[in-house]
Amino acid sequence: MKAGLLAGLLVLAARAAPPTAEAWLPRATMVSRDQSVTITAAPATLGYRGAVLIFVDRFRRDFLRVTQLELGRVASPMLIHLGDATNDLRVLARHGAMVTGGAQTWLELPDPEHANLDELRTALALALVRQWRQAQGAAGAACEPPEWLLAGVARHADASQRMLDFDQVQMQWLRGRIPPLPELLADPPPAALQQRALQAVMAAWLLERPGGEPLGALLRRMDGGTPWPAVLYPATNNAAKGLSDLAAEWDVWQVRVMREIRQAGVTMPGLVRAFRAQLLVYPGDHGLTMPEGWRGRTLRECLQWPITPAVQGALRSQGTAIRLFTVGRDGALQQVAADYAAFCEALAGGRAPLTVQALLTKAEEGRRRLEARAQSGAIWQEPVPETLPVVPWR
Repeated sequence: MKAGLLAGLLVLAARAAPPTAEAWLPRATMVSRDQSVTITAAPATLGYRGAVLIFVDRFRRDFLRVTQLELGRVASPMLIHLGDATNDLRVLARHGAMVTGGAQTWLELPDPEHANLDELRTALALALVRQWRQAQGAAGAACEPPEWLLAGVARHADASQRMLDFDQVQMQWLRGRIPPLPELLADPPPAALQQRALQAVMAAWLLERPGGEPLGALLRRMDGGTPWPAVLYPATNNAAKGLSDLAAEWDVWQVRVMREIRQAGVTMPGLVRAFRAQLLVYPGDHGLTMPEGWRGRTLRECLQWPITPAVQGALRSQGTAIRLFTVGRDGALQQVAADYAAFCEALAGGRAPLTVQALLTKAEEGRRRLEARAQSGAIWQEPVPETLPVVPWR
């Protein structure tokens, strides 16, 4: 082990700036508490070792939690060297056999201050998976997962970009700009899967969807020779399912995730676009008999409806649904939803036409302001007004 470690350090030193005596003093090497990571640095970047070690330790913990991979004490530590280059975004990775047996991963950050964090996370994820496979006694995978999968899981494991990734993909999905799932899962994958956000959301779906499995279960089946994407079909009662079934699950999951509150009191741009879809009243959903009952009507079209008991119930139900969609979001969106709900209640209650029109105008003006902010990519977190009425649970 010691000879292999020394050989790895010498290789990294040769690839970095010309070594000096100071670079190889004991203080130039930093080892994680569990001895799974060893970091060395050029003299000019010694001060970055602690920050890099904290980043690697945090990522390792988050990645193992998200993937449910169990990784105890590793047989060979991961070696990371910090260079002293300038404006170099690369993350260099190499994996190979050690002199003393086993395998080891070497990473180099030529410029630790500007290294591409997505590339670093992906390289760390690949190293952790290799360590896990080595601990499982796998000599080598019979089938390899697509490159985007581990890159996506690595990005999803870091929560810092998670909300933005989901929001970006959901906006594209709502506009029909995401390729169909069979294309996304194809080998080779489409160009769309070069997007980091889509990689992360696809990886999240594979791990979080109903019937989803930990990453380890997928890797074991690939080690056993099951090719991609057949490895995704659960091995139990869903074994006969194909891509069409998974495509339906993907769409259902998108709707569910859109409604999830991942950070209370925050409104993302994509949610504003999804909010507009809540403003359509579908007669068939409320048992209203009228031509083209399957077609959604705008609330302005509802002004022409005769106010029967059935229409009153439909309007009040719609107002409640609009309010419920915004529960847990920021105050600006909740205020607009409350204004729409007030319009629905006024129309159902037979209020004066001028009053009803004024309420609808106020709600639509508020929505347009939100959509203008969302168009610019703004994220906002305004407090909920104290005067906002409580959502009526019916």
